[in-house]
Amino acid sequence: MDLQEQIPDDSGAILVANEEPTKRDALSGVDRAVQLADLNHPGVQKLVLDRLDRAEARVLELERYRQDYHNTREKLVVAESSLKRIMSLDVLQSTLLGVGCMTIGLLPTAWSNWGLFCIGGLGGLAMVVGSFVSKSRNTR
Repeated sequence: MDLQEQIPDDSGAILVANEEPTKRDALSGVDRAVQLADLNHPGVQKLVLDRLDRAEARVLELERYRQDYHNTREKLVVAESSLKRIMSLDVLQSTLLGVGCMTIGLLPTAWSNWGLFCIGGLGGLAMVVGSFVSKSRNTR
């Protein structure tokens, strides 16, 4: 059997758009324009009130999502500022460690020169102090 024989001919087919489940309302085909005279009928009043109740329920649900969004956004801003502080302390620590290591590396050449020896000692002290200060702030 050939594949062409199994596939039906769609040349006369009418395309039908898929509708969302919410659009399959029982009254979707009814004219939606409401005249002032139509509002005197109790059925129309009940229908309008039903639609209003549905809309209010959706508004309340969306308001909850909106509040959750703002709470989450606020937490995100706090977390980002905390991350920024931690990253700046990390940069400070890395800088102090680099400068301290460099000055400690200069110490063997500074044995005869007391000025360079003091600068190297201060650099080592700055490295140790900066490391301890940075670590104590990062643990908070």
